[in-house]
Amino acid sequence: MVHHHWQSKNQRLLYQLKKYGSSDITVRSWDELAERKGLSRSSVYIQRFGTFNEAKIKAGFDIEQKQQRKPLYTKQEILSIIKQHKEALADQTYLKKSWESYRKNQKIALPTYQTIMRHLKYDELNELLQRPKQRYNQSDEQDLIQIAKLHAAHFTTHMHWDMWAKKRKLPTSDVYIYHFNGWEQAKRKVFGQTSKEQKKEELKQLARLHSSYFTTTTKWDQYAKKENLPRTNQFIYHFGTWKEAKKQCKS
Repeated sequence: MVHHHWQSKNQRLLYQLKKYGSSDITVRSWDELAERKGLSRSSVYIQRFGTFNEAKIKAGFDIEQKQQRKPLYTKQEILSIIKQHKEALADQTYLKKSWESYRKNQKIALPTYQTIMRHLKYDELNELLQRPKQRYNQSDEQDLIQIAKLHAAHFTTHMHWDMWAKKRKLPTSDVYIYHFNGWEQAKRKVFGQTSKEQKKEELKQLARLHSSYFTTTTKWDQYAKKENLPRTNQFIYHFGTWKEAKKQCKS
C-alpha cells in the first residue's frame, strides 16, 4: 500500500513536470514557476529521483547527461578538517553560526556547516569535539519530558531547540541526548512513536508560530535557514503542495 502511494506520488510529480517544464528548465526557473502555480519545488523531485535532471528524463525530456561531479570532500577529509579547527566549534549552542563566521575569515577554503553535516551525524560531531555530556541535575527524565511538552512546537531539531533553550535557560539537546541516548529517542519519549500525522501537526504549529514568514517559499526558506526550521520541501512532502500546506496551516 505504501509502495503504491509512493508510485502514485511520483507519477503526479512527473505529470506536473511534463506539463509545465521543458528539457532545459533549470532548478531556479522551476522553483519560480512552482511558487506561482503552487507546484512541488525542485527539492521534492531531487528527494524522489536523485537529481532534477533524472526527474526530467523520467518525465520524457531528452537532455544531455552530464558527467557526475565528485563530492568536494570525503568523510575522512571532513574529520581531518574538524580536528584541525576544533576551536571554531567551541560554542555548543551556535555551532553553525560560529563555524560559518570562522570559515569566512580563513585564507583557505573550508567546507560549509551544511557540507559537514551531510557527512556526519550530530552525535558523531559531538563525540569528535569531545564535548562533555551534561546532566540536568535538577530534573529527572519525567521533568525533561514535561519541559519538552511545554515547548513542544520548538522541540523539533536539536539545533532549533538549542537556540530556544539557551534564551530561556532550559536544558539543551545534549541533556536530552545524554538521558535518552539520542535526540530521536528523546523525541519518541516526549511524543510517543512518530507518525506522519504527528509530523504534520508539528509543522502546522511551527507555521502558525512564524506565520508572518509563512507566505512564499522563498521568504520561508530564507527565514527557516536562519532559524534552523524545516524547509519548504518538508511542508510540500507532507501536504502535497505549498498551496495546500498554507491552507492547512492556517486552519
